[in-house]
Amino acid sequence: MKLIILILMVFLYLSELIYCQEIKSTDFANTIGIKHSNTTGYGAFYNRRLSENISIQFLAMYFYYFRQTDELEHKNINYSLGTELQRNIIRNENYRVYFLMGGYYYFDDDYKDYQNSQTLTIFNNSYNVAIGVAFEYQYKRFIFSAEIGYKFYEDNKTITELDKNPYPVLYRETKLAGGLTVGFIF
Repeated sequence: MKLIILILMVFLYLSELIYCQEIKSTDFANTIGIKHSNTTGYGAFYNRRLSENISIQFLAMYFYYFRQTDELEHKNINYSLGTELQRNIIRNENYRVYFLMGGYYYFDDDYKDYQNSQTLTIFNNSYNVAIGVAFEYQYKRFIFSAEIGYKFYEDNKTITELDKNPYPVLYRETKLAGGLTVGFIF
């Protein structure tokens, strides 16, 4: 919750700074923000426009969760690293439509230790690749975008129950995916 309030305060401050300026967003080549995308990754991102029609984006996220009660100790570590290549289809001062392709790696270490001596550990290494299309709206120096795509992913899990020998579980699937982005152009 504190992170959301901090991000909101930063966006409000930046919007006050740019209120007095009439600068075209196409004059800037960098964007930072937050992305929640099942196509190319989750977390904070940095986008760099390489040419008039080509951009590259890098994403990263780290999450740590710990909870302990009388019956359960639960630890969870997640991180995600992604990249995306964008090719403009349509672009003007206020919006753009672009083709995207990319992927991300996702790691999940979920450990649960129950008071009655039961433990469950799941390690998940997930590999994702996707293609899609996105619509991005620009307001002053802020961007808001939505994307839809088609992805292939592979979840390579290792599960350990009750301190027995671990066993692998492999999931492979293709499906529709989507995402939302909020960012600031500089």
